[in-house]
Amino acid sequence: SEIILSKHYNRDSSIIRKTIDHIRNIFSSEISKGTLRERSSSNLIKALISLLNLMATSESETCRCAIDVPEELGRFLKECDTDPDTVTEKEEDLISLITEMAAPSDVLGVLSTWDKCDAAPSVVLPALRSSLLSAALQQKERIELLRVRQAEKAGSENSARVQSPDNGTIYERMLRGEISIHKR
Repeated sequence: SEIILSKHYNRDSSIIRKTIDHIRNIFSSEISKGTLRERSSSNLIKALISLLNLMATSESETCRCAIDVPEELGRFLKECDTDPDTVTEKEEDLISLITEMAAPSDVLGVLSTWDKCDAAPSVVLPALRSSLLSAALQQKERIELLRVRQAEKAGSENSARVQSPDNGTIYERMLRGEISIHKR
């Protein structure tokens, strides 16, 4: 994460490519080891997914443009595919970890390209539900934050006008308990 967060390194495309290659190698090595249900393995996979998310949301355009998170996660999902006819335990586990750690849009991107999506409703439906719920909550938080910012802006613009000579601003009166706010 230090490379991804460093303004010195995250603008250098060769360093970013090497970082992505390193993440891929660690991911592949972990997938080939055995089960993803072991705590150490699942924690490492979660950390790698977090690094991909960090790159995708970086302030550096070089960093953001170098990574396609759904594509990378889809690649790892294919590495878990040891039986073309059935959904493997590793695939189920990785879908679960992706759903837990990746951005909702990335989860949907991975699921939309997964060949076994139709064959695994017991894995896909909870992942879809969780991703859609998470996206809805994120949107609700953004809306609430926007409302708070608008209210703060309106309050600061009105604070100079909403003053009584003896009692102070409306905010000072509220702090003293002289005014209450009624929620709708």
